[in-house]
Formats: sequence, structure tokens, C-alpha cells
Amino acid sequence: MKIEDAIRELMDENRQTLSPSAKETLKFIFETEDGKIAFDLWMDSGDREFEIPYEVDFEKLYEQTLRRSSMYNDNVHKRVARVRRHRVFDRICRVAAILFIPLLLYIFIDGWSENDKVALSELSSEEKIEMIMSCRETYEPLGLEYYSPAGSQVKITLADSSVVTLNGDSRITLLKSFNSENRYLKLEGEAHFDVAKNDSLGFTVNAQGINIVALGTSFYVQAYPDEKTVEAVLLDGMIGVNKEDGSDEHYCHILKPNDRYVYTKATECEELNTSVDTKPYEAWTYGELIFDDTPMTEIVRKLEHFYGVNIVVNDERIYSYHLTASWNNKSISQIMELLKCSSPIVYEIVQDTIIIDLKPIVKHIIY
Repeated sequence: MKIEDAIRELMDENRQTLSPSAKETLKFIFETEDGKIAFDLWMDSGDREFEIPYEVDFEKLYEQTLRRSSMYNDNVHKRVARVRRHRVFDRICRVAAILFIPLLLYIFIDGWSENDKVALSELSSEEKIEMIMSCRETYEPLGLEYYSPAGSQVKITLADSSVVTLNGDSRITLLKSFNSENRYLKLEGEAHFDVAKNDSLGFTVNAQGINIVALGTSFYVQAYPDEKTVEAVLLDGMIGVNKEDGSDEHYCHILKPNDRYVYTKATECEELNTSVDTKPYEAWTYGELIFDDTPMTEIVRKLEHFYGVNIVVNDERIYSYHLTASWNNKSISQIMELLKCSSPIVYEIVQDTIIIDLKPIVKHIIY
């Protein structure tokens, strides 16, 4: 159950007992460190359908509810108190990493004999990725979610010390067992990953049906649900990519630095480009947008996600234009002025909507 729905149940004075799913969610957010982080991020985000009075002590209300339903015990009280004492995180979405001392783990496959046990640390990078891909499990997302609102870029430090930078209108969902049994998460949107090295646990990103596995590397992923493609660009290290449907579980594309993988959803076609310029795929994380002979269709999409605006193109011939430019820490109004000076367009900003059209003289010439 979502945090919002569980809190709604908790605040419902007419309810005598909580639903099982609400109990599970509330237990997570009030009795675990990761849950407390998720709850506070949700409170700070303002992404709620109902007003919440900030003077409410939700932890106390939770304990009272447990008492009423005869579920309360001293152990719960101690866990809630311990979580309250150890609330340490940055409220501007830079989450402190939970320290984890990795142990030397071994991979066991059901049915293997004692002599068939293989130490993951002894395998090559390609073999590690192949094994992780072929032995992956079916995961049930818990709902611990980090979200970057439209027009924002949010940097998050995960429990394994990996750093994720989310672009506007992007989210990642982690599992309860993240950093203990696996390092698996789901992405909707656009993100840059700087993955902490851990030879025992591969880092897997599920992006709209495409699995991307890394062992300690830096890469970019674009996986907005409404986009026609899913993209992965490797900046450093090595990653493996394959489709979630498992049509060939033992095979995946192995990407090396400067490789770009593109999956087209409609046709299910895969494309691998080598020797691409990776700077544009990383520059946005520090406020710079770089375009190199980029079509206007992609520029419009990038501006919408980066600045949280809606762009309406009145004349589709604008999409035939390409642009080469580099904008560093510019406002959307400054960028539109630069576009106006460097291309045959005019624009109008109405609240959070930008209307683009061809200049009248250009229209007349074209017609």
C-alpha cells in the first residue's frame, strides 16, 4: 500500500482496526530506518491529495493504534524509539548512506554439487554479469520510492553508497532487501547512476522492461513511460543489458565505455552504438544542457523534463530543425530567447506552458 493511503487509514477516527496492507506499510515507515527516510521525503515532497497537519505526531498515533488493536508490545516501542533517535538524513533529498561491511559471498545454484560452488569474486566482469542475468529472481517491489518533481534534479545516496541523480518527473523504487540480498531497483524517467563497487551484489536497474546490470560503474538511463525508446549510455566501467521477458536468459548485451544502447518499444528493436560522446548524458546532472546537431523533437522533450514545463509546437515544420548548443545554468526564459535569436521561431510563455511557432516572415517564405 502507498504511504499516503496508509496514513489516511491511520488518521481515520472511524476505523477500529487497520487493514493488513496498511499495517505492513506503517510498520515499515515507523520501525525501519529506510521507512523513516521514505516517510519524511514523502512529507517534504508535497505530493499528496489531502492536507496533513504537521503538528500531528504520527509515531505516537501509530503506537496508540497498535494498542487499540492489541498489537502493541515492548519490542515495537523500543524499535520505534530507536528509529526516532537515529533519524539522520538531509531533507533536500541527499539521503545519507547506511554503512555496510561487505562479506565474501558465494553464489549457489540449486542442484549444484559441492564442487560446483563458484566464488563471484573469481569471475571476470563479463561472467559476473552473465551469471546475475541468468539467475535473477522475480522481485516484489516494496514501494520505497524516491521522486524528483518536474523541473527538478535530485541527487540521492543509496544504502550501498551508490549515488543516483534523478531528472525531472523521474522516480526509482527500491526493494526491502536492497543492499542485503540484492541491489535491484526500478526506474521511471531519466537518471545518472554512479554505482558503488560490490563484487558480491550486482546493481540492477529495471527500465521499462529492460534490465541493466552493473558491478561498479557510471551510466545513464532514459526510461520515461511515454517515450518511444529506452536508452542506456555507459560512461565508465561495464554494464550488461537484456530484456525482462527472459526470451534468452543467458544472453545480454555487454556495453563498454562510450557505448549507447537503444531499445524501441513499438518494434522491440535493439540498437548498439559505439564511440558516442558521453558528455551530454552526464552534463545535465550539474546544470548544463548540451546539444550536438540534435533534432527539435529531442530538444523539446529535454526542456520539458529539465524545466518542468509544457511546450506546445504550433507548426510541425519546427521539428525538422536541428540545433548545436551548450547552455550552462540558464533559466527557461533565457534559453527561449537564445532559441529565438538562433532559429526562425517565436514563442510565448503562459504560466508553465510555452507556445512555439515559426516567425511570420518565415511562414510566408515557406508557403
